[in-house]
Order: sequence, then structure tokens, then C-alpha cells
Amino acid sequence: MFTRVALLLCAAVVLAQSQTPVITSVINNGSLLAGPIAPGMQVNITGSNLGDPTSVTCGGGAVAVPTVCSGVSVLVNGNAAPVRTEGANGGSFYVPIDTPVGSATVQVSRVTGGQTLTSNVFSVTVAATAPGLFTTTVNNTIFGNFQTTAGVTITPGAPAKAGDTIKVLGTGFGVTNPLLAPGTTVPASPAYNIVAPVKVTVGGKDATVVSAARIPNGLGATDQAVFTVPAGLTGSQPVVVNVGGVNSQTLQLPLTGGPTAPTITGVAPAAGGSTLLAPGDQAFINGTNLGTTGVSAVVGGKPAFVLNTNANGVLVQIPVDAPIGATTVVVGTSAPFNITLSQFAPALPPNTNSGLNNGAFMYHLAAQTLVTTTSPASPNEQVALIAYGLGPTSPVVPTGQSANDLSNVTTTVPTIILAGQSVPVSYAAAAPGQVGAYAVVFTVPASTTNGNQNVSVRIGGVTSNNLPFPVSTAPIISQVVNAASYIPTGLPNAGIAQGSIFVIKGNNLGPATLTIAPQAFQSTSLAGTSVSVTVAGSTVAPTFYYTSAGQLALLMPSNTPTGTGTISVTYNDQTGPTAPITVVASTAGIFTVTSDGQGSGIVTYADYSLVSALKAANCGGVYTTCGAANPGDVLIIWATGLGPVNGTDASGAGLGVNMASLPLKVWLGGVQATVAYQGRSGCCIGEDQVVITVPAGVPTGCSVPLSIQIGNFISNTVLIPVANGSRTCTPANPTLSTANVLQLSSGAPVTFADIELRRTDNFPGFTDSMKAEFARVTIDPALQPFIATYIDNTPPGACSVQTNLNGGNNPPFATAAGLDAGAQLTVTGPNGTKTVPGGTGSYQATLSATGNYLVPGSYTVSSPGGADVKAFTANVTLPAMPVMTSPTPDSVNAASVTRSSGTNVTWTGGGSNVIVQISGFNYTDTSNTIGAQFQCTTPPNSNSFTVPASVLLALPTGTFGGISFDPTAVTVVPQGGGLTLMFISSTYDYYSPINWK
Repeated sequence: MFTRVALLLCAAVVLAQSQTPVITSVINNGSLLAGPIAPGMQVNITGSNLGDPTSVTCGGGAVAVPTVCSGVSVLVNGNAAPVRTEGANGGSFYVPIDTPVGSATVQVSRVTGGQTLTSNVFSVTVAATAPGLFTTTVNNTIFGNFQTTAGVTITPGAPAKAGDTIKVLGTGFGVTNPLLAPGTTVPASPAYNIVAPVKVTVGGKDATVVSAARIPNGLGATDQAVFTVPAGLTGSQPVVVNVGGVNSQTLQLPLTGGPTAPTITGVAPAAGGSTLLAPGDQAFINGTNLGTTGVSAVVGGKPAFVLNTNANGVLVQIPVDAPIGATTVVVGTSAPFNITLSQFAPALPPNTNSGLNNGAFMYHLAAQTLVTTTSPASPNEQVALIAYGLGPTSPVVPTGQSANDLSNVTTTVPTIILAGQSVPVSYAAAAPGQVGAYAVVFTVPASTTNGNQNVSVRIGGVTSNNLPFPVSTAPIISQVVNAASYIPTGLPNAGIAQGSIFVIKGNNLGPATLTIAPQAFQSTSLAGTSVSVTVAGSTVAPTFYYTSAGQLALLMPSNTPTGTGTISVTYNDQTGPTAPITVVASTAGIFTVTSDGQGSGIVTYADYSLVSALKAANCGGVYTTCGAANPGDVLIIWATGLGPVNGTDASGAGLGVNMASLPLKVWLGGVQATVAYQGRSGCCIGEDQVVITVPAGVPTGCSVPLSIQIGNFISNTVLIPVANGSRTCTPANPTLSTANVLQLSSGAPVTFADIELRRTDNFPGFTDSMKAEFARVTIDPALQPFIATYIDNTPPGACSVQTNLNGGNNPPFATAAGLDAGAQLTVTGPNGTKTVPGGTGSYQATLSATGNYLVPGSYTVSSPGGADVKAFTANVTLPAMPVMTSPTPDSVNAASVTRSSGTNVTWTGGGSNVIVQISGFNYTDTSNTIGAQFQCTTPPNSNSFTVPASVLLALPTGTFGGISFDPTAVTVVPQGGGLTLMFISSTYDYYSPINWK
């Protein structure tokens, strides 16, 4: 059965998911430089996918700055920080005043599309003080933000003089007396004085410090030092503020005599390896008096994007629309400096982390990890080479911005030169998350030999520098997973069971062409490939089903010892490095129709016809689809991993033998099913069957979760349709109908719209927003009978689990494209009318940064129509939403949950017109790359729900996740639009951090 299904069905392209936030820098809001941060100060954070495309400011005036701003929160050492601003590429927050001095971490969490995405952990240093001074720009020249005591800015046209008492503004001066929480308005009195000693030097002379305190009426993070300018100083003088022994950056104070103008002495490509400069390229501008903060640069009469500065050098991105040919560079008030821009200036930046001396900056495309000497590239593998100077892209990436994916391709395709030979390029595009960089994707030729190979890129007749990168022709293992569940290593249920079928993924594992064994699981070698597993000092050789360069399928011998060990692959007499493996007695994986461990499970009736959302006309027998299961039906779950057999696996020992003593349970929609048989199938080595009867009272719908529990090990959760008295499932999602199931299964393209009004809890306060997605999708014919299972909601009372961390089971769409619904959408409610701009299928806007828009009442959502979507108007009633009471939402301290005991979530309010969804997640560590998550839909009119142990045991232990509570008003299906599916929902959300035990 495994072989037939594996060859019949395959994974498909999925709708794009929201991308994980990435922090690239944490900088002082005053100096705009990286370095230590201090309690109470304002800090800027930059990166990608950190927030909404349009920036949002939260708090101000009488409103305190909240800890969640438009769905974005920042944790410093795990503690919530007030968030002042948020945007896609950056924002700002205030460091909690109780943050201890020493090493610390910063993380950003973003709630979007019903899921919580958490950034990488960014390491920072917390000091008692970290003074950074604000700046001001006058005639393109940067000065300190010095003011008279009356608040008038000091400039070269209105300089100060010796003996004047003036003030300088900044942040990071440390805590105050009385103590004041950042993000709250500073009273006019009493004075909130800086505790640490403050010293000011002007032109190398000590100034008399009159006072140092938080600025009145500010938001608790802006500091000011009032001082008297020492006698005998004229001209532009450097000023340094020392707080608690720590110096600020140096800024110029205009005194009578005026400042010294900046001077440019040279401009060079930042990447090296080239003498040419091109629009969009990064460049170093060298000189004197160029400034340290707030520096402005102009190239070809257009503003450049300043990436980094110091007094003698400025790193910029040349404007992407700068003119080709002879032009000039200006920094501040400097004289123009002559340069020449070329259409192309290809250059490869060195990667100091490659393990080589200035090796190439290259990524494994599939794994998105760096190519290094310990993780070399392989022949036949797709890699991405980072380069600069490859010219314009389509669509254009604006100056100072980075691409979100690899869709901004170069208008001219470059060529890769590898070991002196030209290699075709699959595509070249702006590199995601990097300003001015490109990713050139190509396949390492099969003929590439072992060792360090030189690579360069050629475009427009110009060739870059050569850099080495490591290539290994030996097999490289990237993953070892159960062949049915694909649960990644690191999760509690990821072990490989004795006698189970498992998959090895990697590079160079076998021949370029898939080779299937003449007889499955009979031989320990196939097409030059063999595998060795060593556990507890004993070495065994798994037997093969197939081999290929990127993936192997094998059987773990039943006599393999249990415990942790190593696994290695040998191909054509080359043995690769070992990888870790854990062998267990039993841990089940259920096969799925998309062969990825997610979504629709392979569950059959007695005649081996498949359980499906829709009954086909040819129902009856293997491969046919015979519709939804009904209570009382006997079903066969196809799995692997129930455990070892007595005897030799290859001889067929154990086939058809019931493993009656195995402590196995089957959960269908949260209801335990009666098991009639649990053991090897009668036909196939390593393939297991669990025969159950569909219990009475099981929830019905097109996406009823199904899992197998053996002891404390939980299988992957798959989905099957269950109905009462019909073979066509009735969706649990109130938006969908049985007619929609027929539409989805018809094979015709499907157009849909998903519009959400959302109130996000900022604790205290809320942010109100609206988001809409319009798309056209197609579905692979083999998957059409199952598509409703991927689209429907989990039925009330049931929970599903995913290990892909993308927010759900990906619908296996063959193609997906955004639809034009007009320039903007409009929402009108009790608090007025708001517009929501967008395009290419996506619309998004903040309706209220303080949560004052979405109140109970009637709303109208409308669109003028666009090229793909007709005009529509929908009326929505937003009821009073329930409120989470336990676990305590937004608590600073994580609640502890013992997974084997389940956990209870409670709330107040709600009713039949509100659906409450409870979700949770946890990562294995701070890298946030491996983890599991669950979603539960609660029964209507309830005020509590227990998430069972059979769900929580699939999550790893630790403090890297939590529970979200998301009440949603019953969906409204709008009239008009001309789409297959279209609905509007209204959702609130709450979040509680959890220590999973």
C-alpha cells in the first residue's frame, strides 16, 4: 500500500505564508549606533517582517505606550517591553527598567493571519547607562540636538557662545529618582533626576552641569543634560556626555565661528572584488568630517540610503534609479565628488564564517543554511550565491529596502563561472532581507569534483572576483524522519521505531535518478548506496525501498537496539559524516495523501478504497475515493512505526500478526475509538494497519483530526472527513457548504476572499486592524477529492496538531495568484469610516492604534471592484467578545503546564454567535526552527475547554511558546464579488506564555 500511494500522490505548491520576523540590529535611539542598551531608554530595532508594511505608532499623550503594538510585541530577557512603533523593517521599544545589567536577549513576536510568528533571538548587552545623543540636520549637515533653555535649536545660523547655558537631548542616561517606567508621560513636577553622575565636555573642556533629568511631558525615555559652555571656545566644537563613566557619541556644537565642512576623498564598492560602481550597489564613501549620525548622502542628484557612518566613512546604497555614467556624490555640505556609474558591477562578498579564507557567501537553497567546510555543497544540489552589482530587478526593489522573497528577478540573467566552466543560472533575484544584494541560484554540476572550487559571476560582459567554496562528493545527511509522519528531529515523537519505514534526506545520497528496489526491503544496498546505524555499540544495516541523490527510503531492522546513536550513508564507496539518530521501540506515523505527514490521512475502508471528502462515481476498490466515514464504519489506518516483529523483517515475519499487547490508543475528533487490530499489514513489510470502528458521538466535518498514541508518543495528526448518514462531508466552517465541497472537488479554478477584522490585545489597550486576501487557485486532479479536508475548520470539541510551524495544514494548491479587488477597501462602523489600501490580492491597515474602532455594533465592508473582483458590500454585526481568564493573558511570568495532564482554558462571555479557537505552540530552542503547534475549536456556548494530553504530548518541553485565545464572530458571507468563496470574520486575541513540562 505504501508503494502504491507514494507513487500516486505528491506534494503541491501552497499559498504563501506570513514570513518569520528577523532581527538584524538593535541600536540606540539617540546615537543610532549599535552597542549596549540601558534600562529605561528607547531602542530602535531593524530587520525584516517585523510588523505591518505601513508603520504604526502606539501610545502618546495621555495614553501609555503598550506592550503590544498592532500585533507586535518585544521581549527583553523574556519580559514584555513597551512598543512605541512597529513596521515591516523596523520599530522601537523601551527597555524595561528592571532589566538586569549583563548579557540579554531581544525577540520580536508578530501576530498575523491568525498565527504568532517569533523572530530569532538577538543578543545584546545591558549596561547601567548607555548615553546616546539625538541629532538635528541643518543644510544636510548633522549637529547635536542642542537647544537653549527656552527650547530653541542651536544651529550654525544661530550658534551658542561661551558662557551660554544650554541643554542636549538624548536617551540611555539610566534610571531616575523618583523611578519612572518608560512609555509613560513624565509629569511636569517633580523633576525625575538622573541617578548616575553626568559629565559634559565641550572641546575637551569640562562644562558645568546644571541638571540632568528626564524631559518633562515626554514618554519616560528622553533625557536632557543642562550645562554651561566653557569659556574661550569658538567654532564648531565636539561635545561628549559621560553618564556613569560611559561616553556618548561625539557631536558638534555650533559656536560662534561655524562648523568644518565634510570632505570626500574616495568612493569604493563595499563588497570588494570590483572597482566599478552600479545603481543599487553598496559603496563606502571615505573622507573627513563626514559625521557620525544622521548623515545624508546624495548620488547623481538622488538620495542614497545610509547604512552606517563614522567621521571618516559612510556606507550607503547607491540609489537604484541613479543615472548611468559620470555623476557626483555629496555628503552633507561637502563639495561634489566625481564618480562613474556602470550598468553592472558584479562582485562577490567574502564569507568569513565559511571555514575558508574569504570563501564565497553561498547558501544551501533547500535548507537555507550557509555552505561551509562543515556543511559543503554537493554535486546536483541547488545553491544560492550572494553577489552585488547585478543591475536592475523587476519588480524594482526601492532604494533602502530589501526583498521579501526571490521574486524580484534581475532583468539581465548572469552566468556562473565554476572552476573555469560556465554553469547555467536557474534565476537571479534581489536577496531577501539584504539591501543591495542579489542571490544567484544555480545547480552545482554533477561533474564537480571534491574540494574547494572557485566561483565567479559574469553579467553584461563584466566578470566578478573569484572566491572559493567547499564541495563534497560524499553523502551529506540533513534529516532522518519517519516515512509517514515526517516529524523533524528534536520533537518528542521524532524517534525512528524498530521495524519501521524511515526516510533520509540530504545531498549526494545516491544516484541522480530515483532507483526503486526490485523487491522492497530485501537488500542492504541499492544502486551503490548503503546505510549504517550504530546504537549502543551495535551496528545494523537497514534495507532499501528506494535510493536517490536527495532522499532514501529504508526499513529500520527490528533487532536494532533502542537509544541514541549515529547514522551514515555510503554511496559509490564514499562514506559521509555521521548524523545523530534516536531509535525507539514504538512511535507511529500515519501516511498522508501528500506524503508530507500533514493534512488528509491515508485511511481506507475494508475494500481499500480511500476515505475522502466526496464520494466518486467509480467508488469501490483500491485507489478509488468513497467519501466520508460514518459512525459505525470500520476503517483501516495505514501507518508505520508500531514496533518490531519477532523474526527477520525481510522474510515477512510478523505480517498480519496483531500486536495486542501494544498500549495503543486511537483518537478521532478527540473521541477514543475501539481498536480491532493493531499490527503489520498482511501485504507489506514495515507497513502497519490499525483497524478501528468510528465511534458514536465523534464530531463531524471535513477535517476531523485523527492520531495514534502509544504510551506517551503521539503520531502526526492527520485529518479525515466524517459525516452522519452521507458520504459527502458537511463542513464545520460556517462559511462553507456541501455545495462548496462539490465546487472545490470539480477541478475548476477556485477564487476566494478572506477578510478579517481583528482586535489585538496590547495589555493594556488594543489595536484594531483589517486584513484581506483575494486569490485564484487551482487544485491537482489527484487531490481534488481531498481538498475540502484542507480547507475546512477543525470541528467544535476537537484539536489538530501540526509540526510544520506554518499555522496549519497547507492546502495542496497547484497554482495560486492574487486578485485585484480595487485600489482600496472601505469599512464603516459606529466609529466612522476607514479605508484599507492594498494591491496584488493583499489589503491591510490599522483601524485604530489604541483599539477604539472595533466596538460591538453594525459594520459595512465594501469594495469598488477591480480587474478581477466585482464590487461588493457586506453587513457585519460585531458582538461583545468573550475574554480569556485562565491562563492569565499577557502575564510577565509564564504559567507552567504539565503536558501529560492536559490544560484547562477558561473565559467569560461569548455565545452561539461566537466561535472560540484555542491554539498553542512551542519551539525546541531559541533558534525557533523546530517545534509543534495545536489548534482547538471549542463547543458553542461554553466557557472552558480542556486541551487533552493526547494533543500536548506532541509539543516539546520548554519556555519557547504559549497559548493564544481567539474568539471569532460567526462568519458573514458577502453578496457580490463574483468569487467562488468569500467571507468576513471578526476576531479578538489574547496570549499567555507557557512553560511546557
